[in-house]
Amino acid sequence: MLSPHHEDPHRAEERFRLFASTVVDYAIVMLDPEGRVVSWNAGAERLKGYRSEEILGSHFSQFYPKGDIEAGKPERELKIAKETGRSEDLGWRVRKDGSRFWANAVIGAIRDSDGRLVGFGKVIRDLTERMHADAALRESEEKLRLLVESVKDYAIFILDTKGTVLSWNAGGERIKGYPADEIIGQHFSKFYTEEDVNHGKPQHELDVAARVGRFEDEGWRVRKDGSRFSANIIISAIRDNTGNLIGFSKITRDLTESKQVQSLEDMQRAAVNILEDFATERLRLEENQRATFNILDDFAQERLKSESTQHATFNILEDFASEKSKIEDTQAATFNILEDFSAEREKMEDLQRAAFNILEDLNSEKEKLKLEVRERERAEGELAKLAAIVTFSDDAIIGKTLDGKVTSWNEGAQRIFGYANDEILGKPISLLVPSSLADEEAHILERLKHGERIEHYETARIRKDGTIVEMSITVSPIKDASGNIVGASKIARDITAQKRAEENLRGLVESAPDAMVITDRAGKIVLINAQTEEVFRYQRNELLGQYVEALIPERFRQKHPAHRNNYFANPKARPMGSGMELYGLRKDGSEFPVEISLSPLQTPAGVIISSTIRDITSRKNAQKQVEASLREKEVLLREIHHRVKNNLNIISSLLDLQSTHVADPELHEAFAESKNRIISMVLIHEKLYQSKSIAEIDFHSYVRELVLNLYHSYGVDPSKFEPVLQTESISLPIDTAVPCSLIINELVSNSLKHAFKGRKTGKVCISMRQSPNGENLELAVSDDGVGIPSGFDVTKARSLGLKLVTMLSRQLDAELMSPPTGIAGTHYQIRFPSPERAAAVGGQQ
Repeated sequence: MLSPHHEDPHRAEERFRLFASTVVDYAIVMLDPEGRVVSWNAGAERLKGYRSEEILGSHFSQFYPKGDIEAGKPERELKIAKETGRSEDLGWRVRKDGSRFWANAVIGAIRDSDGRLVGFGKVIRDLTERMHADAALRESEEKLRLLVESVKDYAIFILDTKGTVLSWNAGGERIKGYPADEIIGQHFSKFYTEEDVNHGKPQHELDVAARVGRFEDEGWRVRKDGSRFSANIIISAIRDNTGNLIGFSKITRDLTESKQVQSLEDMQRAAVNILEDFATERLRLEENQRATFNILDDFAQERLKSESTQHATFNILEDFASEKSKIEDTQAATFNILEDFSAEREKMEDLQRAAFNILEDLNSEKEKLKLEVRERERAEGELAKLAAIVTFSDDAIIGKTLDGKVTSWNEGAQRIFGYANDEILGKPISLLVPSSLADEEAHILERLKHGERIEHYETARIRKDGTIVEMSITVSPIKDASGNIVGASKIARDITAQKRAEENLRGLVESAPDAMVITDRAGKIVLINAQTEEVFRYQRNELLGQYVEALIPERFRQKHPAHRNNYFANPKARPMGSGMELYGLRKDGSEFPVEISLSPLQTPAGVIISSTIRDITSRKNAQKQVEASLREKEVLLREIHHRVKNNLNIISSLLDLQSTHVADPELHEAFAESKNRIISMVLIHEKLYQSKSIAEIDFHSYVRELVLNLYHSYGVDPSKFEPVLQTESISLPIDTAVPCSLIINELVSNSLKHAFKGRKTGKVCISMRQSPNGENLELAVSDDGVGIPSGFDVTKARSLGLKLVTMLSRQLDAELMSPPTGIAGTHYQIRFPSPERAAAVGGQQ
């Protein structure tokens, strides 16, 4: 008779079989001491693709990649398990079809009551999807971090609950002047004016944001150098999944320029594109935890009982062997009697046959008993291995009855919930359920009674210390041999940290000032933020699952799918429709101009696209106003240039008229030179009046007309004294063009008047080019005439023309090099800063 503390081995073996049959999401494999597979469950067949008859007897190393086998990894894991009792690994494994999967494998050493190694138990979990999910989350967080840090037009940073700065981006450094290492850890009140700090304004803003979720304000802020700037700020509260305040996000926009230029105020509305991409919905956690285990009974004592039964069996067999020997002696005696008593021969033959039948029956029974002992030993070993495997799990693995009483509790459950075995076994599972979810457990048990399996159900549970933990649970019904549901197994995973990270990121997405629409490859909308609802005037549930073409005007819809397919062929972050006018379509049918930035995000389910959409209606209106104003100013400036040109022509005509009444040749020449100087400026205003841009002229065409006018004025034949123009295609503003033109006028006039006396031919060269580094312009005027007297210094010349050259060179901040003397011809060279460089230097000053 069995002790009341020991379960019948047959019942234990049946419970083991039922237990193992419910586990389909774990590969549970038993190995002999050499590593050969001796048992194989349904989870192993599903995960690795081998049926039990294909794999039993094979070495477990065939599940490892070739490189791991060559490195001796399988043997090393067995050695560690043998020496320490347990070996755990995270790496790639190989299925029957050759495909790989990322797995967590735990190997536990199994020993008998005498401490001898009898084999190993191995549990493999498929973590491939979890690996992809973690990688996608890390990638999304990294993209978010890089995106926020790279934004320069907005200061974007995170505060803790007391207002201490925790993060800092490039925009914060540009706008406020502090590098990250100087401001992180400081209180954000450093950015406020002294009077605002004295009135408690920083703390008031945090209090309002904490109370209503968001605070927006415009006012003065202070940079590192003490200067003030007008700013728009948005403070958003960040809360965890339980509603506790964990910090604030703050976006600061510099409104200085918009305050100075009222017509462009509306152009400064858009805030920073905070997120590159954030996945549309949280990726499901790995599917490797779909099953759980029942608590394992203490089979160690049962094993001892089985061993006692084995010893008794062998004693019986020894008695049978002794009996066989006696029968054999009887047989020998019988044959002796048959020799003496032939009449009894038939009777003794029958007796002999009966004796042999008895021996055969005894031998058959002996073999059955040996087989039963071996099977029981194997079952006990496997149960012991499973007990070790359940203990090794990092997840909470719990068994319970249909009325909700806890029947098993592993170490993972102890770590997560804080209850020891003796504190929880036999207690209702509702002890772990928060009061706000009191009806949830009853609902789960009701579904289990109908045979339903609950997978990846996200909920909250309460620890022993009263803290709440976010969980993902999978619950499976357990059936007996007759198919009746007798209990339930549960696997619970702590997802608190992941939920908190997700809520933080979601808070940043929701506080983004631009509309964000995330679509899949088919163009269906999978995620939007609150700004999208405001911009397009749809409710969130009206857009989710719809095609993104619903937000595009009808005339553009037909071509949009082709554009989307082209983008998926080469996905990269870029503006949409560069150089094109883009429009959005609101729910009421109205259209509005937009700017759209596209960003791809790689997820395990494939590439998804994040679109950041900015309403630029105000900017367009302001731009139209500015363009209209510029057109009016351009017309006015053209008219001014025209009138200046006419006035200068009148002055030139007056000088020309006056010169006809002058008899003195030197005075007549002075009138002509003055007239030429005026004509050089007339040409500039004429060029500006005729050019597309009223801000600058094409200096090459201007120089050509200027030189031909001088040749005509001095009566020089261009065919004999050839003008050579080597000016590059350079555009100059009027404040640079006027001094340059007057310098050319004086130097070319000098060549035409003095260089070719007594000669019939000659050449005058004018060149203008940009230096190789683009910082300077080099103007040169030369001739092949008589040259310059020895000792000549242009800066000390007494003539009005060369004095003008020196003065105008200083006006250009130019380097004027005196022409070399004692050689044929004259060569003047002037080097001065390009207009772009001069503007940059002036801006710095």
